[in-house]
Amino acid sequence: PDRLAAHCPLTPTLLGTGGQKLGRQGLLPQQKPLLPRPARRPLKLHVLGFDRQGTFPLPERLELSPASVHDLTALKHTLPYLQERIIVGDKIYASAPLQADLRAQGVEMLTPIKLKKGQERLDAADSLFSTCVSGIRQPVECFFNWLIEKTHIQTASKVRSEKGLTLHCLGRLAAALYFLLFNP
Repeated sequence: PDRLAAHCPLTPTLLGTGGQKLGRQGLLPQQKPLLPRPARRPLKLHVLGFDRQGTFPLPERLELSPASVHDLTALKHTLPYLQERIIVGDKIYASAPLQADLRAQGVEMLTPIKLKKGQERLDAADSLFSTCVSGIRQPVECFFNWLIEKTHIQTASKVRSEKGLTLHCLGRLAAALYFLLFNP
């Protein structure tokens, strides 16, 4: 596989909005005004990255979305850019309509196999395949862990607005990508 697709929930700690309401069209869901204590505003980071042997994947596309946005919805923004690839994702991407859309573009999506309703466990071949796919995805999970530890992206205690949160997250991502690219 040459690409890895994944998502990572981010919940930066953020102080109240000072009486302003944030619109539903923005990055954050609408909040109550002036929260009495630091609030956690959940976001998700979606990554499509190139697989590199022995190290973190090299991100090709990054997208921040509210945590309430389903991962398949977020991936649909990326569909026009995907052509003739093999992508490894987690179980959330195991969707028949998505698979059909991807196949039409020459893209193959490998995901662990989901249990069917009423099924107690996978057969040996499906279990082995799922273990293999999960092993291939391990570097992208390590990338998310590294990103959170090195950039402290989850700590946004001085941020007070949606623009500030966007700047905080994108600034931390830019610093991490610079370090990833220019520090072997």
